[in-house]
Amino acid sequence: MPRPALNDFYRQCITNMSAQGLSNYGIERSIRALFYNSDERAQSVTGQRIPVESTIRRYRKQASIAIASGSPDQNQIDEPWQSMRADPDSIPSHICDWIATQILPNDFIMRDRALSYPTLTDHFDAVTRRTAMWISTLFNRLDGEHPRLVWSIAWMYSGDEMLCEKQQKAFDTRPFDYYVALKPWASPGNSELYKKAVTEGKTVDLRIGNTNGTMFYVLHLLQIQDITHSEGAEGGIGKA
Repeated sequence: MPRPALNDFYRQCITNMSAQGLSNYGIERSIRALFYNSDERAQSVTGQRIPVESTIRRYRKQASIAIASGSPDQNQIDEPWQSMRADPDSIPSHICDWIATQILPNDFIMRDRALSYPTLTDHFDAVTRRTAMWISTLFNRLDGEHPRLVWSIAWMYSGDEMLCEKQQKAFDTRPFDYYVALKPWASPGNSELYKKAVTEGKTVDLRIGNTNGTMFYVLHLLQIQDITHSEGAEGGIGKA
């Protein structure tokens, strides 16, 4: 009986982490960290247990051409963002101030990528110029939301955009835009509306195991799992 195909989320993790230079064991440890070292938790989300080193090695061998074809040169917009008198990407000064005061001093974001156990291995800065531009783009749409949630959503957009560039695919923002528009994190009612929209085919399902599933959406959900609606109202944009 043939082995079942490796879940799309794990494939994306292996491809991304291979491009970052992680070993097979390093990839396994990093994936395990995302699910708190729990196969049960991983299976409830992906439908499969966490892949072991031999599975990762086998998939890397199969995908070696695609992985090797990625350019090792880091795009300038994926360099760390820093405050400047005139932002090179035309980010408004009040948004630059917000990033500098609400995100950069937050060690949980900058060091741990807002993931509790243990941290995600990420060779890019938590706030690249790309991520800062997405924060700027989404700033008005996410007015009043918790700073970590704003950063996490911008990080999700920028991560998937960068992955699409590496794979030479067009980045379709509409599924993410629909998610942001309905704000399923804000209340049980919003969550039900979003689930209904997915079920009715009004928007695609971003969870792994689906055609448009993305690892960055799963990571985003892990990053915001302890942020409640009331916390968002108290710690929103422009607030401490």
